[in-house]
Amino acid sequence: MRLAAFRGHATTAVTAIAAAFVPGAAHAAPTVAGIDVSAFQGDVNWPVQAAEISTNPEKGSTVMLTTRFVAKCATSIAAFAVALVCTGTVTHATPLAPQNDTGACVNLSNQFCRTASPQVVGNGPNCTPFADGNYWETKNDLLGHPIAWTYANGSTPCVRVNFTARALPNACTFWLYVPQGNATATFTLGWSDSGGGRHTTAAVNENSTFGWSELTMNPGGNRGAANVASLFFQDNNGQHFPTELGWGNNNGFGLKQDC
Repeated sequence: MRLAAFRGHATTAVTAIAAAFVPGAAHAAPTVAGIDVSAFQGDVNWPVQAAEISTNPEKGSTVMLTTRFVAKCATSIAAFAVALVCTGTVTHATPLAPQNDTGACVNLSNQFCRTASPQVVGNGPNCTPFADGNYWETKNDLLGHPIAWTYANGSTPCVRVNFTARALPNACTFWLYVPQGNATATFTLGWSDSGGGRHTTAAVNENSTFGWSELTMNPGGNRGAANVASLFFQDNNGQHFPTELGWGNNNGFGLKQDC
């Protein structure tokens, strides 16, 4: 269920912590347990971004602030720092290099860039919008690329993200842009061929990667596929809040088709 109350939950808690060690923009670069968190300073969204950074090393996290630390140990800067060290939440001081390419897709003779087309496909009490009335939110990810995201919605389909493809007789490979931040879900994509056949990809685990992630078009192991006409994924992937499905939100960061 996508309740409006969720929108302020992490933000409020993390802002309380943020205020403890970032009292003003004029201060020197802040650190927590020796970790430089100045990358977040000066960005009005940084408390939210900090809360959304994964602890998984492949996600390139610097530090993750979550509401569970507020309840347990965020009574002072020192207590919070100890919690970070002792629980292993701080993984490393500087982001790791991405395992995938993160540059914009460029249309070429053998490469085609596709833009995501999200749509609302459900209604009712288990398919409610965010507080601003939208069913997905838009922003830039931690790499500065335009993205959109929504919460996983259990077994109830609410949001569907569509891509068209250029149906060609030769096998092509397909790459989905996974945002750095606001992308922690695991889901499969459905795809249709030019003859009307329907297929399913192997699962995409957004929590273990970012950048361009190559799809395995056949769960049996075939990465490429011919005659692909369209692809989509939905938020009814069996996961729930606070899991987030993220995707690129323009032609340069959506779906890349290489043939």
